Amino acid sequence: MRHVLFILLLLISSPSQGQTMYFASNETLKLYKLEVSTCEVEEVVDLSFPYYLPDFLRYITALVFHPNGKVYAVNTTHLMELDMKTGALTVAFSFYSKGDSGFFPIWVGMGIDDQNLINLGWYSLWKYDPKIDTIVWSTRAGFLSLANFVMYKNLLFSNHLDRFELITYDRVQFGQLDKWEVPGLSEMTAMTIYYGNCDDTIIYGIDHNLENQSRLYTIDPVAHTLDTLCELDVNLITAISSPEVYKNPFVQPDLDLDNSSGHPGDGYWTLWGCDGVANICDQDVGINSCGPIDRITIVADPADELFGADLQYEGEGKWIWLNTDDYDLTEIEKWLVDLWYKTKDISKEKTVITYLDSGEQTSEVWTIVRGRDDPFVVDSMAISLCINNNQVIDLDSFFQLEGEEIIFDPVIPGSKFDPLVQSEGWYHVVRKYPCSDSAWVHITIQNPPQGWPLDPEIICTTDTINFANPYGEDVEFYWFDNINATRRIAQAGVYAYQIDDGACSWRADFTVSQGEECGCQVFVPNAFTPNDDGINDVLSLNPEEFCMRIQQLQIFDRNGWRVFESSDPDPRWDGGDHVPGVYLYLLNFFDYKINRSVEKSGSVTLIR
Repeated sequence: MRHVLFILLLLISSPSQGQTMYFASNETLKLYKLEVSTCEVEEVVDLSFPYYLPDFLRYITALVFHPNGKVYAVNTTHLMELDMKTGALTVAFSFYSKGDSGFFPIWVGMGIDDQNLINLGWYSLWKYDPKIDTIVWSTRAGFLSLANFVMYKNLLFSNHLDRFELITYDRVQFGQLDKWEVPGLSEMTAMTIYYGNCDDTIIYGIDHNLENQSRLYTIDPVAHTLDTLCELDVNLITAISSPEVYKNPFVQPDLDLDNSSGHPGDGYWTLWGCDGVANICDQDVGINSCGPIDRITIVADPADELFGADLQYEGEGKWIWLNTDDYDLTEIEKWLVDLWYKTKDISKEKTVITYLDSGEQTSEVWTIVRGRDDPFVVDSMAISLCINNNQVIDLDSFFQLEGEEIIFDPVIPGSKFDPLVQSEGWYHVVRKYPCSDSAWVHITIQNPPQGWPLDPEIICTTDTINFANPYGEDVEFYWFDNINATRRIAQAGVYAYQIDDGACSWRADFTVSQGEECGCQVFVPNAFTPNDDGINDVLSLNPEEFCMRIQQLQIFDRNGWRVFESSDPDPRWDGGDHVPGVYLYLLNFFDYKINRSVEKSGSVTLIR
């Protein structure tokens, strides 16, 4: 991961401390982290789009954090999940294949409502439920624009160009509650909302002027004002979101303060233990509240059990705890840590939603207990290990065993599979602690195809490499700079690529270095004079002797028309009846030094 600190111009002091946001630039295709209190920007990761998306769909128009711990991004046609560690985007939902099949334009706004549904909009509003992976309803917005909006107090606060609108909506219709304009505003290309403590609700917006400069604002939808915080030296910022986007400002629980579980928001990710038991929070729980916590409600799968002091089961997967002993926040945090959740089926992912009530204010926070698919769950398993350069594979992490004590027979020391030592076949796996169990695992090895990885190449100043997929039609090949497998490489550099045979994917770098003197040298004059004086009357080549075989010489005029072509081993052009001027040549020859065909191009001037 690279960390780049941009120099920013701080115009006024930040409204509050500790606010962290993330934004994406469609110019750099990178994700950035923004500390609002200092206006410092840090580069986080390059965005990596699905390889099958064409270049014109490799952009993001909105970004949101969801309480399930996932980060969602959207473009014209796809809702995608973003892995903030790798930058990988995977399609969660396609607008072309599911849901509303009507007109879906280029710019799509996105926000999360109080039901934690993902709202997608333009001139319609779509509500997507990530639990069931579908659009649950949609409504036309009429003349209102939802290309850029946030969910604000059960309203839609939207922007288009220099116009802001406060919009009411339901399943039937939309209404414009308020409207105001900011003359001279370029365009608010991204907005998000931040909930601080005790009604400290702030809307942030970013505009850009297409001159490598964007401005960060706070927006007051009641007073109709914009306050500039700072200028960001990043252009085309089109998506911004805060991990606090779904918070209640009055009650703010965090089940994992240091995000050690990997959950980027305030929830918690964990894995079922082999005994079917999991905690619903980490040890470092933190609760901010503007008043005392009166009641906690926990909703989970009715087939499961939840255990904790003074916890009452209300039926239908709902448990209630009443603060009859006036616990303070520290005591409530400890109570949450001591809860434990039990299931009979550890193969399924479960969602636990905890509601904390303080007077009339309620906040919710999510725990995702991930299902296990290790061999002890299914008794036997066939796995295929994708081996690259004979590297050792840690089966502990592959089986999601989380450090449990296991023994393989035949022996695999430390659960580290070494393809140079271990072989394919059946292995009996025994788990000793904390649960006693056994299973059978059949391991096969998938090696990359012959010729992996590509050998480095040396390129000469005048050369290009004509590259095509060397692995055949059954192996998919693509470059990470979004160029097709068939390409010409004319510059030294490191070119990342990946191949996929349907079972495994392998990624590597193709290194092209610049050689000072490499391959055969051929001299092509930069001018000739066909005037019958016996000096430079024809364009001829002067190749290095016994080094190459001329394959073809082509001459083109400035309009791209081919005026001469020859496959003679000693081609010569007398200029014919063509007018004086600059002509382009394209020379192909086989180089015996490097044992491949080479293409050389340049210009020559015809002088009469």
